[in-house]
Amino acid sequence: MKNFLLALCCCVVFFSCKKDASVEPEEADITTESMLDAADDSLTNLSLMMKADASKFEGAMLVNQDTSFTFESRSWQGIPSVTVGRSGNIYAAWYSGTTKEGPGNYVIVEVSTDNGQTWKRNSLIIAPTNPKVRFFDPALWTDKNGNVMLCWTKCKNKLWDGIGGVWYSQIRYNGSKMMYSTPRRIADGVMLNKPAESIDKQQTLYPISVWRINVAGQVNDSGINIFRSFYDDIAKKPGPLSEVGTIPASNFLLTYNEHQIVQLKDNSYFVMIRGIDGIYQTTSKDLSTWAPVTKFTGIPATTSSRFFVGRLASGKLALVINNATVRTNLTIYLSDDEGKTWGNPMLIDSGNPVTYPDLTQDRNGLIHVIYDFDRFGKKNIKMVSFTEADVINNATQNIKRTLISGL
Repeated sequence: MKNFLLALCCCVVFFSCKKDASVEPEEADITTESMLDAADDSLTNLSLMMKADASKFEGAMLVNQDTSFTFESRSWQGIPSVTVGRSGNIYAAWYSGTTKEGPGNYVIVEVSTDNGQTWKRNSLIIAPTNPKVRFFDPALWTDKNGNVMLCWTKCKNKLWDGIGGVWYSQIRYNGSKMMYSTPRRIADGVMLNKPAESIDKQQTLYPISVWRINVAGQVNDSGINIFRSFYDDIAKKPGPLSEVGTIPASNFLLTYNEHQIVQLKDNSYFVMIRGIDGIYQTTSKDLSTWAPVTKFTGIPATTSSRFFVGRLASGKLALVINNATVRTNLTIYLSDDEGKTWGNPMLIDSGNPVTYPDLTQDRNGLIHVIYDFDRFGKKNIKMVSFTEADVINNATQNIKRTLISGL
């Protein structure tokens, strides 16, 4: 592992020192003044636990690394995310590095320009320049203007350092290389799941948590949090980020929370949370007061693992989740009553383990679900594509299956 970290850092230093215009934001709609950059001061004030060096990036944005042995030789990979940009390109991100989750982890971004048939390998690598740093848990999403945003988490010295830090960059593939804005830190904690837009598309809600694991004396600072930004329609970007609520939860729940939020049509909010023994849920009318957190019982079984819940273009809610007490039987459900009941189950993958789904929908209504299978063996990053009608009719024969990366 030490040899890998040394090789990784040497590789990163070499590539980050090259004078290559491809790593600079060149396009008019991708600049260092995008998304939340204008609110740096107020964002810093929100970070109650930020250490002096937490705001340092300590990494490099490396483009077109498809021939790099350092980034092609992986002992494991997983935890993917997916989105579709305004041009129809599909973006996928996940992470790898060293032999397990820990210092030396880096984020991989690949892009497909042909609806998932082929992928531009290692289009962007976000790699630490400090061997004590790890970059992990990428989250991709597309804002209402079609801009593709990428978030990831940084922590130092161990799997979790008690602080973390959510970073973001706006990205876009221009036909030959990945363009990106200057990375910015926006909050303490971790944001594994993509943000959700409000019903009126004027707000973005960010599910950010500070984990309660492996850090003595950190109990009071951990939490399942919701942040919010309002769109600036003149500048065509989200405005400053602010923390608007913390979901009260027992220590039994405070772990790798991996929560996700949806605004319902009555303007209330529905949140699902990963707990130690399965999935939990709560609701709120104002993001500051919350109903008691209870076990999610909308499907026959759940396990302690990431899921996806969000709204489709039709207005229905979609849930992608392991319908089992272990990480198997990845299944999609639909709800047409705002999450009160879940029906139309369609089995996506019965493999074991199949984990950590994310979902996006393109402008033609095609649904794409990304997930990983056998992170340390086959190392598969898989994507399936289908329509809402396929789910309603349980037409599993229509599922298009793509292996993005792996054996």
